[in-house]
Amino acid sequence: MKNGLSVVLFIAFAASLSLAQTPFYANYDWKDNVPVELTDEEKNKDVILLFEKRSINVYEQGESVVQANLLHTKKLLNTDAGISQNNKVYVSAGNNEDLIIQKARVINPNGKIIYLNNGDIKEFKDEEGNIEYFYFALEGLEVGSIVEYIQLYTSNPVFSGSSIILQNSFDKKRVELDIILPSHLEFEIVELNGMPEFQIDTMLDSLRRYYLNVDNVIGVEEESESPYNASLQKCYYKLQKNLVSGKSNFYNYTDVSKIIYNNFYGEVSKKSLKQLKSIIKKAEEGTTDLESRLRKLEYIIFSEYAMVDYNYNEYMDLDFVFENKLTSEEGMVHLYIQLLKLMGVSHEMVLTADRMEYNFDSGFEGYNLLNDYLVYINDLDMYFSPDLFGRLGFPISSFTGSKGLFIKERKLGDIYVAISKVKPINPLPSERSVDVINTRVTFDETLMEPTIYLERKLSGYKAIFPQFVISFMDEENVKNAKENLMKYLDENCTLSDLEFENDNSEVAGVLPLVGRATVTGGSFLEKGGDKILFKVGKLIGPQMEMYNKKERKLLVSSAFARRYQRQIIIEIPDGYQIKNPEGAKMEVLADDENSAGFKSEYKFENNKMVIDINEYY
Repeated sequence: MKNGLSVVLFIAFAASLSLAQTPFYANYDWKDNVPVELTDEEKNKDVILLFEKRSINVYEQGESVVQANLLHTKKLLNTDAGISQNNKVYVSAGNNEDLIIQKARVINPNGKIIYLNNGDIKEFKDEEGNIEYFYFALEGLEVGSIVEYIQLYTSNPVFSGSSIILQNSFDKKRVELDIILPSHLEFEIVELNGMPEFQIDTMLDSLRRYYLNVDNVIGVEEESESPYNASLQKCYYKLQKNLVSGKSNFYNYTDVSKIIYNNFYGEVSKKSLKQLKSIIKKAEEGTTDLESRLRKLEYIIFSEYAMVDYNYNEYMDLDFVFENKLTSEEGMVHLYIQLLKLMGVSHEMVLTADRMEYNFDSGFEGYNLLNDYLVYINDLDMYFSPDLFGRLGFPISSFTGSKGLFIKERKLGDIYVAISKVKPINPLPSERSVDVINTRVTFDETLMEPTIYLERKLSGYKAIFPQFVISFMDEENVKNAKENLMKYLDENCTLSDLEFENDNSEVAGVLPLVGRATVTGGSFLEKGGDKILFKVGKLIGPQMEMYNKKERKLLVSSAFARRYQRQIIIEIPDGYQIKNPEGAKMEVLADDENSAGFKSEYKFENNKMVIDINEYY
């Protein structure tokens, strides 16, 4: 979404406000160093955050409405590892003119206090000499030292939706949060994941202060396959009401849908219209149905127009896009929607947020959740994603399994209007993304080394990334990438007769990536006397361990549903027999809802043992 949108909407009613001229915490300073009692468990942790204060304060500065942001942290370093992790205090690389207070100090165990000033700030530059960040380098730290930092700076206010995260990876003994506004403004605040509710300070006449003081905030460590940031205790907030004007609900999905609609569905120039028709004509050549036509259309625009990671207004201008062959994610959506309109394809524009980072389905109508774009094709029940690693029918997977704001154009009489609704973005079933490995194992007369004839087929999300990147690699890197895909069973094996099908981005999302090879070497076999131990389990590939030594705290949220199918055919040498075939039969279900499972069964056919495995998540 365009960053300027919220500012434009707020100006309409901000001009009449009479606010404080200075930040509430303009004179904020160090607090007394009060000893804190630690539990035995806390004493063994590398870092304890003794105190954290964050504040957001809206006030008037001249003719502008600005936001002052306060951060005060106080960390105790319990171990050498804690010192190593915190021997620098990182500083915002923003405009110095926005800075009101910035200072740091170290309190050593003997009580000695070392004050740092802005002259001690160092800068880190990248290879091109650009400053990436600033930092205080802290010298002479000891186990038991306290590192303390205060920063107060101004920025543009964010009224349309933002967030404050309470938790992170380490424990916090005391956290104080507040949001300070003029008394006639009200915020909507939605607390998530068990975050305590904000209170209202009744002691201030001219200001409205929402505050939250929490003791003993438990840190949450990241866990594999979990939506870490989306799981933390946090809140969303936005401006909701102006008591002086009587206006409320300034930021809602109905109003923003109209603005988005005007930006993406408006008329284009005659010059751009001609280019759009030319692209459609190219997409229609050799195609007979809507899906194949749209897949070809997608391939054309991704191949001919480069995308950058940032948004400028000119990247939404199709005249600019066609002339420079350059656009942004927003511009690509604009281009695609205009093509669909011209083709008469029923569709809906979708705005959503990455479910691994945000909680879209909280009921909060904040514009901070309208970060990412999809286009839903109604007749195909498929999504287009403006991303090189997405394909029609296979949008960026973390945008699915959540909800989004769907915007549809509808004709009412002689005019077109935007109709919007929050709806689910259904994930794809596991059958759409399958990793198939078929192997046939034979032994020579010496029985010293098996020969494995390997076929691997990847479809859907499992195939799109390699199909895409292979198309842009040089010959040597293509060779290495293909070998790595086939050495999935054992990185130390030797491959011969390597061949691939559908190894290009044009068929990504349509045809499976297929590789075949003969595999020798590796560590599949051990021999002792007249017994041969063949490690058949290695032929299904490495397994992800989903359990932790510690009890899991977070839910598992896989990037996408997937299925693994394996068939292993072992040709049994004359005079030998399989000693324990029953070990190949098992069935494990993750839960009563059958959300994940592993099933393996076997049979004998003449001198062959055939094992079939089906695994899904």
